[in-house]
Amino acid sequence: MIIPTNKYPNQYLTVILNKQKCQIAIKQKTTGVFVDIIVDDKVMVIGQIVLDRVPILFEDYRGFVGSIEFNDTQKQENPDFSGFNGRFLLIYNP
Repeated sequence: MIIPTNKYPNQYLTVILNKQKCQIAIKQKTTGVFVDIIVDDKVMVIGQIVLDRVPILFEDYRGFVGSIEFNDTQKQENPDFSGFNGRFLLIYNP
């Protein structure tokens, strides 16, 4: 499942994934894209760098069901906000 993102360097998303309320903050910095994820009011990750096809959250991590990661649809480069929701997709796998 694709989680819709915008082509903004900093954004905040709230989505329901497999009955889990997920609050995702995405921040573009000069050193890369970083995320904070809170699930059902529990902090899962803060300031996690995002790498292509590397799970940010994954099955059974602190009780989270599924996995979340960014995928580059053209090459194998780490995400940049200018390609969000096109080249770089935020993916949830149940």
